[in-house]
Amino acid sequence: MNGGFGPLPPAILAQSQPIEMAFSKLKALLQAAEPRNKEALWRTIGALLDRFPPAQCRNMLRHAGYLRSG
Repeated sequence: MNGGFGPLPPAILAQSQPIEMAFSKLKALLQAAEPRNKEALWRTIGALLDRFPPAQCRNMLRHAGYLRSG
C-alpha cells in the first residue's frame, strides 16, 4: 500500500463514490449561484472550488472506502 491508499474497493453504488458526492455538492452550489452565461459559470465554478476544503475531500474518499481511517 502506498501513502495511506489501500486497494481500490469493488464497484458500489454511485451515490457513495467520491466524485458523485463532490459533483452533487457543486451542482447544488451552482444552482444557488445562478450564473447566467458561460463566463459567469466558469468564474463561479472557480470561486466555488474554495468550498471544498482538503479535510472534506479526504472525508469523501474515506466514506467511499478509498482511505483507511486513522
